[in-house]
Amino acid sequence: MDLLIWLIPITAALGIALWHKRNVKKVHQHLSDKANFDQFIIEKNLTKEQKIELCQRFHLKHSIDNDNTEVRKKITQKYIKNLTVVWAGDTENIIIEYITNQGELLKREISPSEVNINTKYFFYITGLCHLRNEERTFNLKNIKSIQLANGSFCDFPSWCKTALNVDVLTLIPDGEKTNFDTIIWQGSCPLTTFTYRTTQSRSRVSVYPQKLILDTIKDIYIEAIDRDGVVHTYRVHQIETMLSTVGFKKFHFDNWINEVLNYQNLKSTVNS
Repeated sequence: MDLLIWLIPITAALGIALWHKRNVKKVHQHLSDKANFDQFIIEKNLTKEQKIELCQRFHLKHSIDNDNTEVRKKITQKYIKNLTVVWAGDTENIIIEYITNQGELLKREISPSEVNINTKYFFYITGLCHLRNEERTFNLKNIKSIQLANGSFCDFPSWCKTALNVDVLTLIPDGEKTNFDTIIWQGSCPLTTFTYRTTQSRSRVSVYPQKLILDTIKDIYIEAIDRDGVVHTYRVHQIETMLSTVGFKKFHFDNWINEVLNYQNLKSTVNS
């Protein structure tokens, strides 16, 4: 019995060691391919020191560049070859708010020349970036807003339909996810109060709703500003109580958007 008790932790340690060795071997085999290695360092945005450490850890023999610029260009060129053009031409410039790989939110003015789609039904805008003075392809997943030449804002499907005469929503089969959010209502709304739950807390909030947005996984959230003008977002499935809007009685969410926002097409929008 004592021998068995002594052997159990040794056996477990050996099992963990073997599992670790097998996984290291798999990673080594995968990253030994230069294309896989280049893709990995772009996705993780690794520094030169981190790339060196990665090579040492998994016994890789790749040469290390000072930055990822050339690698990024190669990956982008390879990726663009797999895109299908759904619109090409000339249109007015737009200003986009775009999240970089470093997590920075930048404004960029671009002159769109193409709208592209890949086999996963993800969309991209290609055009001249005025900041870089070269053609760039922007993933819709990272575009947070589109501002038109007249200063107004709109979502991607609306811009495509009004400026390009392309209905991109018809290109997405039923049940497929995509990479852009859709504004389903936008306007002004009186002060609205509800209880909101997060993983850390549960609190009572009072805000002025400005938008209802349908995201890429058919989840709805409210974009609103508080009394100090700070913008917040609230996932509808995390609202725990009825919504109380000044000048109206309390409603559950489905009735609230009908009666307060005067939006009648929620079910058809979500199920489309």
